[in-house]
Amino acid sequence: MEPKDITVVCCVEAGPLELMAVRMVESLRKFGGRFSQMDVFAVTPRFGAPLCRSTRSAFGALDVHYLRFPARDPYGWNHFMNKPRALRKVEDITQTECVAWLDSDIIILGEPDGLLLGEGEDIAACPSDKNLGTSGKGDENEPYWAAICEALAIDIEALPFITTALEQARIRLYWNSGVFVYRRGFRFSNAFYDTCAEMLEAGIASKNAGIFFTDQVALGLTAHRKALRHSNLPYSHNFILGSKLEKPVSKTDLKDARICHYHDYMWPDYFKEMLGLIGENHPTISEWLEGLGPLRNPSSFSGKVVAKLLTKPRKQKFDRIAAACAQF
Repeated sequence: MEPKDITVVCCVEAGPLELMAVRMVESLRKFGGRFSQMDVFAVTPRFGAPLCRSTRSAFGALDVHYLRFPARDPYGWNHFMNKPRALRKVEDITQTECVAWLDSDIIILGEPDGLLLGEGEDIAACPSDKNLGTSGKGDENEPYWAAICEALAIDIEALPFITTALEQARIRLYWNSGVFVYRRGFRFSNAFYDTCAEMLEAGIASKNAGIFFTDQVALGLTAHRKALRHSNLPYSHNFILGSKLEKPVSKTDLKDARICHYHDYMWPDYFKEMLGLIGENHPTISEWLEGLGPLRNPSSFSGKVVAKLLTKPRKQKFDRIAAACAQF
């Protein structure tokens, strides 16, 4: 398997996500080494304001295939459903052996060679941290997982255990969904979408996270349902930065990182700290980011108005549905 056998997919919508997507792809092209020329699709899978002209121009310069298909979807109020919807669309187009999902709030720091699936591997993702995962009986998240598995007709005791990167905790199969790669022939995206939809229709929420991590919980459960042969990506391929991390990140921690999932660290409040962390081991990348500056909203006034008009009712429906769920 070679990098040319992988298609990369990400989501983009009008607003700050435009800058995130452009920076993610630009970092891949600049610092991805032999992976730098992978096909990339940026997808807008629901209705919204059009992207800025500068974003479309950047996509053209970076050889990004941009798809926009604002078709009606019963779960358009839930932005996490953009992920399986985008993957379904790209699977119908690309002919590569594998598809890799990358969240837009990601920077490539080096060759992501862990994305190359080996023989006997159908899907790989990273158990970055425990988060909403469960260690089994007695864990505060176990009742939620038991309820979800019952709704999906999954035997919870049949779920394999894996070990998280940050805490070295032994948990039932649960990955961070920001980075994963799978073999396209299994039509994983259809099953992924269906699992997410079933979870939402089941009316089950976590007492700690509500329905916020639906796609993340569904990722491993879908792989298990389809009996896919899975492996864990190393932490270097989904290295997490963010203000909500319990343990501070040191400069040396980023030495071997290839894919950095920066969350809110690209915004003004944390931007200088992020530059310092990355710069210790990746000075060229830090200099490049410094020249770009922190994230902002590039939308025009009219674009911001459209986004506000769409965001409010979507959030209201999200909150209303979450509040109606049984909490475990």
